[in-house]
Amino acid sequence: GTISQAVIVSNNPAARTTVAQLFKETTLCIQINDDFEGVVTASSLKNVYALGIGIGDGLNIGSNGHGILIAKAVQEISTIILNNGGNSESAFGLAGLADLVATTQ
Repeated sequence: GTISQAVIVSNNPAARTTVAQLFKETTLCIQINDDFEGVVTASSLKNVYALGIGIGDGLNIGSNGHGILIAKAVQEISTIILNNGGNSESAFGLAGLADLVATTQ
């Protein structure tokens, strides 16, 4: 199959490792992360922003407009994560930017 990557987030290091080991021999590459607040916030908010980006695409804003909306969305997600006590860099990882790009293609 095609290669994919996913993020496993948990406050429990043993749980992260155990789940990651389940996918060791598959084409699903696992990234482990301990920033529960950041990953959960990014993965939730990217869906809201994806709707807005989809509306923009429906209004024919073009690829530059699409890119601008993605950049602004990730900046805002990063700020929200930071304000909620998470690591703002999670917005730029798999649960944020990568998933937003994949969702809005």
